[in-house]
Amino acid sequence: MYRFFGEQSAYSLFNTISMYVPIVVSFIFLKTKTNELGLYSRYAVFYASKKSLYAGTILKYFLACIELLLLTAGTLAITLFNYPFGDIVGTGVNYFGGLFSFSFLGLICSVIIMANPMKQMDIVAPLLPLRLVFLKIACYFNGCCWGIPWEYGPYNHHYDHPGNQVPVQAIEAFWAFSIFVFLLIYRKKAKPGTIYPMYIILYSATRFCSEFFRREENVLWIFKRYHLLCLAGVTIGLVLLFIVKIWGNKIQNLFEKPHKNLDLKIAQYKNQQALKLAEERAQAENERLDRLEKAKLAREKANTRKK
Repeated sequence: MYRFFGEQSAYSLFNTISMYVPIVVSFIFLKTKTNELGLYSRYAVFYASKKSLYAGTILKYFLACIELLLLTAGTLAITLFNYPFGDIVGTGVNYFGGLFSFSFLGLICSVIIMANPMKQMDIVAPLLPLRLVFLKIACYFNGCCWGIPWEYGPYNHHYDHPGNQVPVQAIEAFWAFSIFVFLLIYRKKAKPGTIYPMYIILYSATRFCSEFFRREENVLWIFKRYHLLCLAGVTIGLVLLFIVKIWGNKIQNLFEKPHKNLDLKIAQYKNQQALKLAEERAQAENERLDRLEKAKLAREKANTRKK
């Protein structure tokens, strides 16, 4: 694992991939998203299904794709918000700027499509560490995020700091991928609204450890600026988990109340359709019996004439 100077093409490649991977991989969660459509989309699918069940199914998947793209765009907050946030805290490009802002963008997108924000963020939260994997690989080839001097095993170089250094980018890419896998497993049994806070906590904790191997200036004893952000990240993640635990059901009921009203309309419509179908079947059965009775009478008359 060496960094070869001049490999900006590899950096550009992985940096570009990091922009599109969340969008592409998000379609793995398409089936989940079709069950968590926003209110307007559900109404559109409901009325389309009245005309044609096939048309309703197609529209459901189409609107699920649109909503996924809208929500996945929130993951790009890592790029849109990290530069000014990094300048404020003095650490350059800062991942936490986008990480924290993603919750606000996810909330806004959820309100726009009238969906439960906790469930929506649960769907796309695993994409955040996946994107981080490719960002860190790009950083590895670029040579940024330099580490402390290192002479053992794999190492890295920095364009302004010659010498072998700890490949913190590769370490963080490994942790990001591990978190991605963990969230995929955790989401199967997780309470709605806990996946995104769990990611903040896991990322902040692993980044807190890897920060000791970065060549950054200490601001408080042995701690760097990013250590303070990591502590803030863990705190925010725990606060979000607390909010979900205490008020999660109320938040869920608030956003899902309109969906329950729609569910009631759908149930009433299905009942009406079932009654209509039952009446049509009963009428068809009565007509069949009438035809049989008429045929029987006709045969009896024919037999009487013959006698």
